[in-house]
Amino acid sequence: MYLNKDLSAYTDAEFIDFINQLNNPMDYLLQKNSIIPEISKRNWDYRNLIYDESGILYLANQVILEQNVLFEKNVPFPSQVGLFYQETLSPSFSNLLENRALNGKRLVTSRNNANQLFLGGKQVAIIESNQLSELTADDLFIFMQIGEQIFPELQTSLKSCNLDQYIIFTRKTGFRQYGYFEVY
Repeated sequence: MYLNKDLSAYTDAEFIDFINQLNNPMDYLLQKNSIIPEISKRNWDYRNLIYDESGILYLANQVILEQNVLFEKNVPFPSQVGLFYQETLSPSFSNLLENRALNGKRLVTSRNNANQLFLGGKQVAIIESNQLSELTADDLFIFMQIGEQIFPELQTSLKSCNLDQYIIFTRKTGFRQYGYFEVY
C-alpha cells in the first residue's frame, strides 16, 4: 500500500500527528513503502518501536519525538506481576534504591524517562525539563541512555542544575525493552 500524500511536506509535528492518527496495527506495506522511508529521510531513530527482527514498527500507543528519537507515549505499567516484573524491573530498581550512595537523596526524572522506564509515584518525582535548574545536591536525576544518546541531553542538563551525582539508565533498544542503572 502506498499513500497518495507527500509526507515530506509535513512538518515534524504534523508527521507525528499523522502517524498517531493511523490505525494500529499499521498495515505492513504502508509502513514499508511510506512511513519507515519518511522516518529514515528525517533521520529519526525508531529502534524503540521495533518489536522483533522484522523491523516493523509496533505502535500500541501514540508516539512522541525527543532529540530525533521516536518513543511510545503513555506506556502502561506492566499489568501483571509476571516474569518481566519479577526478574527484570523489580530487582533492577530495588538494587538502585538499596545503593548506599543514594541514602537521603530524592530520585527525580523527566516525564518521558519515567514513562519509558515504568518509574514514578512515591519513589521517583517527575519534573518538566524547565525545572532542572531547581534541583539541589539532595536530588538524583535519572537520565536515560539509548545507544550513544542520553535523554535529556546530559551536558546541557548538568550545566543548568546543581547535582553532585546522577543516575544513567541504559535502556536496551526495542519495543518496551529494559536495561540497567548506574550511579555517577
